[in-house]
Formats: sequence, structure tokens, C-alpha cells
Amino acid sequence: MTSHSAINRFYLQMGGLLLALVIVGFGTSMISQNRNLADFPVLFHIHALVYISWFSLFIFQAFLIGRPNHHLHKKLGYLSLLLVVSMLVTAFMMASHTFSNGVSPVPIMTLPQFLSLPILDGLGLFIFFTVAFLNRHNALAHKHSMLVACIVIMDPAIARLAMAIGIPPAALIIHLALIGLLITHDWRARSKVHLITWLGLAWLIFRVVFVFTMASSQMWADWMNKLFN
Repeated sequence: MTSHSAINRFYLQMGGLLLALVIVGFGTSMISQNRNLADFPVLFHIHALVYISWFSLFIFQAFLIGRPNHHLHKKLGYLSLLLVVSMLVTAFMMASHTFSNGVSPVPIMTLPQFLSLPILDGLGLFIFFTVAFLNRHNALAHKHSMLVACIVIMDPAIARLAMAIGIPPAALIIHLALIGLLITHDWRARSKVHLITWLGLAWLIFRVVFVFTMASSQMWADWMNKLFN
């Protein structure tokens, strides 16, 4: 069995890794496209700030549990509610902006297929955050759900990183590897994998299958037209 301090350190390290991937992923994409921050609309900056705040809060919350400072941890937990709502709203606005441009940012995907990505990211965030909130008195389930909620929204960052280095399939490998780190941690800490971890892996697999099946159908294209028109 892994010590309590080592377990808390794992969540802190995972939060740092995810935030680093977000910064490197978007930074590398900007460099490869020879763009700077001034090239992007205000909405993009707001969206980025909200998402960075989310990962930063996750790191700080993991730090507080390690102190331990449960009182401040619980108080700041309410801030996560505001951040989740802000993330969902700005993500929808970003998707709407992409729809209005009429061009998929990913050449191998149609526009409706691409729009399924932020929708699934938002849905995954909502599902696992809700599970975390409902299990806020169950420390293990709560921490797992919050970490998985972070992992399932990593695609925009790691996809940009993978495209910047010229290996698009690497995005899926990185995404699965992040869940793989949690699987490894579970096995080392408890000699079994937590149900939330399996659900996170199942969600990532479902997401890939959905994007290249349902999201490529005419029915999905019609839904996207109704949603964003």
C-alpha cells in the first residue's frame, strides 16, 4: 500500500503535468503557426484563462489536502462550480465561433465531426465533475473523479501538440497514457483499479468511436446546424 502523503503527491504531480501539457500544447501550436496572443479574439483569451484557472485550482486543492487544510479546500470547492459553468459556456461560444467560420480546424475531419469534440469534452467534464461533487464526502472517489474530469478535457491541448510535432495520432496515445498513469497509480496504491478510472478510460474510448461513427453521419450534421445556427 502507498502512503497517504505519496497518494496526495500523485494528484499534485498529475495536476502539474496536465497544466504543463496545456501550456506547451497551445504554446507549441502558436509557435508552429507563427502567431502571437494579439492575433486571437478576446473570447479566446477568456476561454484560455478559465481553463488555466481550472487546472491551477486542481493543483492548489491537491496541495491543500496534502497540508492538510480541509477547511479552505472545501471553501474553494465552491469556486470550481463557477469555473465549470464558465468552461462550458466559453467552450460553447468557441464552438459557435468555429461553426461560423465554416471550416474544420482539423483537415481529416468534417466541421460537424470537429464540433463533436468540444461537445464531448464538455459532457465528459460535466459527468465526472458531477460524480466528484456527489462523492465529495468519499475522498478516494472524489479525487479520482476530479482528476478524470481534468483528463477528459485535455484533447484540445494534446491535439495541438501532436499536430505541431507532425504526429496527429500521438494525441490519442498521450490521452490514453494519462489514464494509464492513473491505472498504474491505482494498482500500486491499492492493488486494484478504481471504478472511476475504468469509467474514464471507457469515456475516452467512447469519444473516439463516436467521433468517427455517429459524428460523421448526416443526422449529426443536421443537429449541429440546428444547435449553432
